[in-house]
Amino acid sequence: SMNILLLGSDSRAFVHDAADKGSFGDTRAVGGQRADVIIIARVEPKNRRGVLVSIPRDTLVKLPGYSSQQLINQSFEKGPQGVINAIKSNFGVPIHHYAEIDFDGFRRMVDAIGGVRMYIPAPSRDRMTGLDIKTAGCMTLDGKQALSWVRSRNYTYYEAGKWRTDPTADIGRIARQQDFIRRLMVQAVEKGALNPTKANRLADAAMADLTV
Repeated sequence: SMNILLLGSDSRAFVHDAADKGSFGDTRAVGGQRADVIIIARVEPKNRRGVLVSIPRDTLVKLPGYSSQQLINQSFEKGPQGVINAIKSNFGVPIHHYAEIDFDGFRRMVDAIGGVRMYIPAPSRDRMTGLDIKTAGCMTLDGKQALSWVRSRNYTYYEAGKWRTDPTADIGRIARQQDFIRRLMVQAVEKGALNPTKANRLADAAMADLTV
């Protein structure tokens, strides 16, 4: 059994064009990096079981060099080892491996498997992330749409003639992230299950955007 740390970096180092600058800002507007997503994937091969445990990015923890508690996402300023140390010292959970991806890498990974199929229960939007889904129903999210979906913390949906705000904020975002990751994994396996060459190509495409 092992614990794998999955990190989503909010670094803007990838921003080079006007479209991405408008969506994310650049390194002058948002410097450094923080852990936008922190998930511990617990893998138990003998039990054929996997569990995803998310840590909200705004969780207050003790970090070296600070007299007061800090947000856990700040630990990423010292790289992945900083996050690993924070998790181990605050929660007693050992980390055996880690995988890290940034915004652009996430978009490319979703596009590499041909998008992710989802059922969206209502028209949805988030002006902070650019999410704008105009109709409910089954659809395939491409990399750009998927990123705006999993980043949404100001999620609103249209119901009974009016726009309603999801009051769960970051907790709701965590639920959407975990649901999306499960769907992405299942669909990637489905697409490659009967074709070893295609499976290899999908794995290579996904791994190209991961730091492990």
